[in-house]
Amino acid sequence: MLGGHFHMERKSKYSAAFKLMIIHEAETLGITRTSRLYSISDHTIRTWKLIYKYQGIQGLEPTHSNNTYSSEYKASLVEEYQKSDEKLEEFAIRHGLRGRTQLSQWIMGYQ
Repeated sequence: MLGGHFHMERKSKYSAAFKLMIIHEAETLGITRTSRLYSISDHTIRTWKLIYKYQGIQGLEPTHSNNTYSSEYKASLVEEYQKSDEKLEEFAIRHGLRGRTQLSQWIMGYQ
């Protein structure tokens, strides 16, 4: 449990300004070159791009509070996702989450 928590802390060490800079670099250099240059995974850069697209600069701010969602909200989101043909990651971010992890946990919880 403690290890997992530490990992979450580590993920938000980048400022919104840094993430935005990486997004712009990736648009110029391409994701692969940017990821090698800064030792940030392709997946992380793609996630930041999606967050920025749907949530703007606020979405890129490091989070310090874990938002809690009602079970009704979780259930309705899971239901909506199962009806959509969208990628999990994009669906989650478009609905204000930080990535697919949260949503995939909810889906597992409702099966």
